[in-house]
Amino acid sequence: MDSEIYFMNLYIFVQNIYNIIKVNMLFFIQKCRYALAIIAIYMFCSSSYLYSQKKSATNSTTIKAIGRVDGCGCSIKLRWSLSDPYAWKLANNYGYFIDRYTVLKNGELSVSSSKTRLSTTPIKPKPLKEWEAICQTDDNAAIIAQGIYGEDFEISGSYSKLANIINQSNNLTQRFTFSLMAADRSFNAACMAGLGWNDSTVKRGEKYLYKIYPNILKEKAVCDTALVFIGSDETSLLPKPIDIYAAYGDNSVLLSWDTKLLKSYYSTYFIERSEDGVLFKSLSQLPFSTLNDESGKDSGRAFFTDTIQNNLTLSYRVKGISPFGEYGPPSEVVQGKGKTVLAVAPNINNTQILNDSTALIGWEFPEEAAALVDHFELNRSANNADNSFVQVIARIDAKQREVRFSPLLPANYFTVTAVDKNGNKRSSFPYLVQAVDSIPPAVPSGLEAKIDSMGTVSLQWAANKEPDLLGYVILRGNNKKEEPAIINSKPQTENIFQEKINLNTLNGKIYYSVMALDRRMNQSKACRAVEVIKPDRIPPSSPVLIDSKVSANGKTTLAWINSSSDDVVSHRLYRKTEQDTAWTTIATISDVKITQIEDTVSASEGTLLLYSLRAIDRSNNISEPSPVWKVIAHAKQQTGQLKNLRADIDRINHSITISWKTSSTDIAEYTIYKAKNNEPLSTLQVLPGTQAFYTDNNLAVSNVYRYAVRATLKNGKMGEWKEVTTEY
Repeated sequence: MDSEIYFMNLYIFVQNIYNIIKVNMLFFIQKCRYALAIIAIYMFCSSSYLYSQKKSATNSTTIKAIGRVDGCGCSIKLRWSLSDPYAWKLANNYGYFIDRYTVLKNGELSVSSSKTRLSTTPIKPKPLKEWEAICQTDDNAAIIAQGIYGEDFEISGSYSKLANIINQSNNLTQRFTFSLMAADRSFNAACMAGLGWNDSTVKRGEKYLYKIYPNILKEKAVCDTALVFIGSDETSLLPKPIDIYAAYGDNSVLLSWDTKLLKSYYSTYFIERSEDGVLFKSLSQLPFSTLNDESGKDSGRAFFTDTIQNNLTLSYRVKGISPFGEYGPPSEVVQGKGKTVLAVAPNINNTQILNDSTALIGWEFPEEAAALVDHFELNRSANNADNSFVQVIARIDAKQREVRFSPLLPANYFTVTAVDKNGNKRSSFPYLVQAVDSIPPAVPSGLEAKIDSMGTVSLQWAANKEPDLLGYVILRGNNKKEEPAIINSKPQTENIFQEKINLNTLNGKIYYSVMALDRRMNQSKACRAVEVIKPDRIPPSSPVLIDSKVSANGKTTLAWINSSSDDVVSHRLYRKTEQDTAWTTIATISDVKITQIEDTVSASEGTLLLYSLRAIDRSNNISEPSPVWKVIAHAKQQTGQLKNLRADIDRINHSITISWKTSSTDIAEYTIYKAKNNEPLSTLQVLPGTQAFYTDNNLAVSNVYRYAVRATLKNGKMGEWKEVTTEY
């Protein structure tokens, strides 16, 4: 194999370095030879892993392996498993190979290459006939044999979430999953299944690198290689389970212990119980596995519940079982006993308001459980919130079924708690007791409002001091005179409120007020509304250029219709020629009453000048440019291009037809503008110069419509502006 050649070259390289240093620095090598060996192994493992990744790409099947030295140091046990059911099935047919490299001898690097293949033939599951004897004494072996050779493999019963999931899985996954689980519980069965090996040819003082890989054809499946670096002298004792905890309840005990730290040692456990603290017996014949944890998450702990008899002292301990079938030492012993607890709770069934400050509270409790009660307690909360109940009467006689209490709050939530002789408690459901209250809370005061540039409104006011206050109702209005609307679906418990509003609306102001509400639904009057001015993000409507006149001296007078927006503070006039790429500002008109201006630009005769106009509001929002107006320098504008502009209403066909006459035959096109009521004019249609009418069907009754027509001559000059208004 290519990886073996790579390893041999790497090994020779390391050995040469070792010999050179050994001659010159013998003392140093005696101190560092073990570190050098570790470096060599690390380099091999890293390169072998990278080599495997390069060949197997991203969809290769992984194989994991572990090793353990026998207690006497006479053999090394190996266990491995694949991650994919299909690859496992193939490996059952093709088998595995194990190559052993002797890396260290008595702490020294091995001088010569020492590779040993532990089995000359692939390691496969034993034939079915050889399983009969072990299956008689080992249930795990029977499970594996059925998983490998059985015609059917179905799971009966429904003991856990894991079993239900596996039942719904395919047959191969069932065989694979349960075979691996059984192999973890019996090392002998794992060896029979080709998933384990006992290397009894090891020698004292030697350290080996085991290389385990499936003998599967590459076109069938691509598998990684597992590596185990272990020495024959590395014997160690298994650890005992730690952090065992027992919670004793009513006829039950919940055991828990840490499995995260012991995950590399144990796969299953036996739970043992003792009545005298000396003689322990296992609670089941089968070991307990954390794979059946129904939480769906690995919490790092195992949990086991045992049903017990109350008032009987019981001791528990846990033993771990390694994947090699070895039993670890038992855990520390936990001891305790179950206690009878109350199965029922009191029920408050009667309350009387004796006066404004005193109430009589009565409850019922089953007589069959009364003998277990030591006393009752009375608790109260002002709002029924979690963890808000406070004990107000500490001890009430066990035979008593009612109690007087004062003084009362405006709202009182009472519970009665039964305390048994073991100190266990059961409480009733909360019961609301209120004295007559028709007085509303005080009107909220100190309301302040702020709004940011993104439209987030923040309200704050002084908190009310009523003890029975339920919350606040927030009101909002778009107009000072309109009836405000409630905007919070449930009472606001804090004296602050925040919401985000739409800034792209026409109304520039919004009004807020607040009302207080108590627990008897008494509602205060609304406080004085505060006005919030919204940041203006809506640009004004565009102005429209409607006329131009060129005097004999070359000056051009422009006329326009101002923007219809009421917050406009100025208009800005722009000019350019056809050759210009950018507009030039020629005037900013701050007086919104001005609707014409004279341009004194000096231009050669026949030059086409383009003009546009924009409006600016008080928030510095700028409108869209007006339609471009064209003027030819030193040329007087022709007049009389349009006449007899009229609007005819057809109420049967629901349309308005505008028409006109012209005295010119040199018209290129007509531009039609339209406005409804007080809205600004906008372009409706561009018609050819041969058409002198337009029919508008987009109408709504009870509206005033304004139309404008402007001609554009073939030489590029703009004609005069004509308007007509009609009510539909």
